[in-house]
Amino acid sequence: MVTVILIDDERPALRELEYILNNTSNSNVMVLGSFVNPMQGVDAVAKQKPDAVFLDINMPQLNGIDIASLISEKSPDTRIVFITAYDQYAVKAFELNALDYLLKPISRERLQIMLDRLTEYVTSKRRTEGALPMRTLYIDCLGGFSVYYENQPPVRWHSKKAGELFAFLLYKVDKPPGREEILDALWPGIDPLISSQYLDDTIYSLRKSLLEYGVCIEQVSVDNDCRLSLKNIRLDVDSFSESFEKAREYKTYEYYDECIKQYTGKYLEDCGWPWAEEYSELLNRQYISIVFNMVKTRILSSDVLTPEESDSSMQLDEELIYQYLSCAKLKLSNKGFQYCASAIKLACENPQLMTRMEDLYEKVGELYGENAKNISRTIRYALSHLNTTNKEFLSKAVYEVQFSLNKH
Repeated sequence: MVTVILIDDERPALRELEYILNNTSNSNVMVLGSFVNPMQGVDAVAKQKPDAVFLDINMPQLNGIDIASLISEKSPDTRIVFITAYDQYAVKAFELNALDYLLKPISRERLQIMLDRLTEYVTSKRRTEGALPMRTLYIDCLGGFSVYYENQPPVRWHSKKAGELFAFLLYKVDKPPGREEILDALWPGIDPLISSQYLDDTIYSLRKSLLEYGVCIEQVSVDNDCRLSLKNIRLDVDSFSESFEKAREYKTYEYYDECIKQYTGKYLEDCGWPWAEEYSELLNRQYISIVFNMVKTRILSSDVLTPEESDSSMQLDEELIYQYLSCAKLKLSNKGFQYCASAIKLACENPQLMTRMEDLYEKVGELYGENAKNISRTIRYALSHLNTTNKEFLSKAVYEVQFSLNKH
């Protein structure tokens, strides 16, 4: 992808050039900004360091030749493409090391030739620069949303929607969404003509945020069709998903524990984006299932003795429930929640235990003291509604146990 900035004091000319660039066959050009004020254009070049600037020579405020000199000072690697109605400027243009010049009106054929030259130049330059390794870009979606390089503060988005758009395109990276799907997700209920303009502005804001942070186009880019390209990134959701699959396959305490460590919070937690809710719940259910299995594995290990004299699986499971609750007392927090949740799941898997839970409620009372009433009530409520197929209610009951534990 080649990045460019356009500078021309005539707004219709800017719009026409931008349209041609965006619709030229095989174009890989990303327009970072268009400016009728030449000094604003120079400031943008200094900040964003585009590959090239398309610059009108004949501007009343300031001559394009002088503007080119300023650009060369502020961004030496940025090439100049002059646009002029008079070919007598061509010699002067090349004296300033301009890449090319285009005569108005610009023909598509001539523009394509120039773009081929520009692409060749940029490709060669980046190939040379590629001798240095590309830094890994970290993207955290669990427990919030953050994009950053190691030992640096995260990207500061120019707008909230710019961050949301990036997160949405990342979520859909394997099945790139069309504009209509993006508009429905990010601007539901807004007139399509208005939201379409919002989207264009947000794409510009997104690109600007990444470029100003120092993320090169080769590493992360969003093209004009909203397709996201990524290179050398590390996504925490991928790490969790990989560890989840290994935990399901190997079923050992170590793999369960590693998976739990990867889960640092809900997907895009506190971002308030409705389109993320379904996937967030999916990941959270996966996490809870791993917690259940890890705790059960731990309880059944040599660290916690199980009744050797028992020949009854029901008696063994009842004892395990009690041991879950005993462990919960030691860590009355999220870990306590995990143990209580495991007790609920185990009882859920053995409906015959439901008639023998009164003794367990008394044991809960002994374990929790003044908090026993609330905890016991929560567990009783959950167990009274659970069955082996009602997984949706199981998830709800688990959250109620967590809430009671955290509250007290």
